[in-house]
Amino acid sequence: KILIIVNDLDNLAKLRKIYKELFEEKAEVQFRSLKDFEFKLTSDHYEINDLVEHMNINSYDLVYIKANRKPKLLSIIAQYLIFYKVDVINKPNLNNYGRDNLTILSHLSQFNVPIAKTYLVNRNILSKYIQSHNDLKFPIILKEESSRKKIVKVVISKRSELKKIDEYPNLTFFAQPLINHQGLYRAYLYGGKLRFVTYSEDHKTENVLNTKDDKFKLIKEIASLTSRAVSLELGVVELIQNKDNKKLIVLSIEKDISLIDSKNMPQKEKQFINYVDKYLNR
Repeated sequence: KILIIVNDLDNLAKLRKIYKELFEEKAEVQFRSLKDFEFKLTSDHYEINDLVEHMNINSYDLVYIKANRKPKLLSIIAQYLIFYKVDVINKPNLNNYGRDNLTILSHLSQFNVPIAKTYLVNRNILSKYIQSHNDLKFPIILKEESSRKKIVKVVISKRSELKKIDEYPNLTFFAQPLINHQGLYRAYLYGGKLRFVTYSEDHKTENVLNTKDDKFKLIKEIASLTSRAVSLELGVVELIQNKDNKKLIVLSIEKDISLIDSKNMPQKEKQFINYVDKYLNR
């Protein structure tokens, strides 16, 4: 059972004829473009599905990537298949497997890091998909699938507001339930290890969390897992706590620590000096 991933504009009729003759009925060949896939990510489950056959793409025996558009998504697909030991022909440049949001979420999901349920499909079917999906109850938040630091976020409170998607015709969004939470935790990692945690209720002031606080140990465990999942040596893990079930969820990751921001400068400077000293063997 072979899957061939093609660009949207490829001549499918001609390709089907060529490969049918080539394999002489010895293999079942399916052709899909990126618009035919569904990406589903949770804290304990990660799957990429073929929406036409309604099956996980790791069920194919061989996947041939002929497509060359949207290399980041193709890289995510390739890494997913490699993880499940599915043979892949013509792997895209895996250097594209980097800092974009979906890539990071796919890593976190594979390492069972607590994240919000995340769904990505082709934008042409996104509205219909949201309306028909049981796990996507309003309100939801749509986030731009991008590696930009400041991304577009759109809150959808009811079905009639789905038309907001049309205001961004050139953007790809993934959808998540809007989580009811209070405050923001920021875990600062140096050398991949947690050094201190701050808490903010108003997103303006950050107070350093006491290491004896009950949440500190749990945040340390999540931050350590996150560090391994995305090779985060120097950066910040942002977390929120779900008001309903009290679970901590990784909201975002910053792959750097700013020394320009005036918040908590003594802690930042001290830990950065210690971190660099280890490199200099001092």
